[in-house]
Amino acid sequence: MPTTFLVVRHGETVENANGRWQGQLDGTLTARGIAQAEALGRRLATWPIDVVYASDLGRTRHTAELITAQTGHAVCFDARLRERHYGIFQSMSAEEIAAHYPEDWARHQSHDPDYVMPGGESLRQLHERAVAWFETMKTHHEGATVLVVTHGGVLASLLRHVLGLPLARSRRFTVRHAALNVFVHQADGWLLETWGDCSHLTEV
Repeated sequence: MPTTFLVVRHGETVENANGRWQGQLDGTLTARGIAQAEALGRRLATWPIDVVYASDLGRTRHTAELITAQTGHAVCFDARLRERHYGIFQSMSAEEIAAHYPEDWARHQSHDPDYVMPGGESLRQLHERAVAWFETMKTHHEGATVLVVTHGGVLASLLRHVLGLPLARSRRFTVRHAALNVFVHQADGWLLETWGDCSHLTEV
């Protein structure tokens, strides 16, 4: 039986709005981010969701709690759904990173999937962590509909995995806050059904 994953990025945070790299730091939802999560909750309130998972970081916790206040589900928090750890880059803007750590910034901008900034993790490490989680859950929840509240990096990893996009290439897609992305696993493999659906955010 097909397993359906409704995968969403958290609502906008203060750090997002200010152009700061959060990584695995906690972030605070803006008023817009709260409204985004509430709008998504209203949309999903009538969907046949069986289980809800979320990253255990503050911004995803808050987003998930706002959504499930309207769907009525409990949330299973899982550290494996966290964003990539950006090490020394965390809490800084791109301009600040380039000024303080020019060599590390240049390595990061080279799109080398195996580059690890000091104190952080590589894109490949994030990718393998995220993909392993979804590959496990597709069997564990076979035939179910699973809501997953996570981060842009995790969503990008799943998209690359499903579509066979190489890690060494820069993103050619956008990962929007609180958009609805639907992935289905069935007998012949993964299917991307919906990407970046923001129709519930028209008034936000």
